[in-house]
Amino acid sequence: MAELEQLASAHDAMVLLLSKMPHAALTRIMCAAAGIELHDHDDIRERSPAFEVPGLNRRARKGLIDLLLTVRTRDGAVLMHWILEVQLCWDVEKLWSWSLYSAAVGAETKKPAVVAAFVPDPALRARIRRMIPKILPPPKLVEPDHLELIDDIQQAHRQPHEAVLGAVFHALGAGPVEQRVAGIRAAFLAAQRLDPLECRSYTVLMLTLTPADIAQRALDEMRERGEYNESRYITFEEYEISPVERGSYLYEKAHRIGRRDGVQEGREHGQIQLLHRTIVDILELRGFTVTAAHRARVESCEDLEALERWYAAARTLPTDAALDQLFE
Repeated sequence: MAELEQLASAHDAMVLLLSKMPHAALTRIMCAAAGIELHDHDDIRERSPAFEVPGLNRRARKGLIDLLLTVRTRDGAVLMHWILEVQLCWDVEKLWSWSLYSAAVGAETKKPAVVAAFVPDPALRARIRRMIPKILPPPKLVEPDHLELIDDIQQAHRQPHEAVLGAVFHALGAGPVEQRVAGIRAAFLAAQRLDPLECRSYTVLMLTLTPADIAQRALDEMRERGEYNESRYITFEEYEISPVERGSYLYEKAHRIGRRDGVQEGREHGQIQLLHRTIVDILELRGFTVTAAHRARVESCEDLEALERWYAAARTLPTDAALDQLFE
């Protein structure tokens, strides 16, 4: 469970980061993602992210947005709303909730409400991108191109929150290693000047989402240059695993996979895991209703040849056919 708790902590840290960023800078990033320009705005206010939507056949549904900003004109009139959502893992129910958020927030003032999704993981971002055509109104994905990678230390000190956000997104990308290391180092040094809560939160965020080799090189460089303040950071050593966690199913499963011998077996395992996700995605994108039983059958299959047959069938199965035919 340590991994799940760490991911939840990273989510909270990302929401904290966005809430602490200057609203004007955050709005510029989201406008770039949405391809829009805002004119004649003077005030951007953070609002309560909680709301309720009345149901027809059930009690009102509660919603909780990660961060909600309202943009106002110079005369105080509402111009639009930004719904900021942080996504660090796949949650298809959450994706459908984004449509609900836009409708509920926009209906209050009869003004546009746009979801801006912050998804640092490139693979997860690509998966969500495939779902966007099915979501109305479509959310806007913040991409690394919309964020500056700040590797200049002085600039990072002036813009610490922008430095951390850019470093996290670019660290997972395919840019030059030296540049990604420099961005993470600058972000660490910028976080070091913030209050202890923010510093530790952003350190958790960066250590959770940054590839191990990139983070380690950045920390090693900081230590070599005498820049690393041990009292300000949470370190890798502080992620201790309890005896209960060591005996858990998730921990044992992860390490059982890690103990598999042979490059070929590891490669086949990766292909199997990829096909598990891909088959279900293709079926959903083509409009099939994938039940829990169908999903369980796909995800429990460890036969690579069978999964490859199902993958080919998922691409060609007539849309009016019964989904059980896939497994025949």
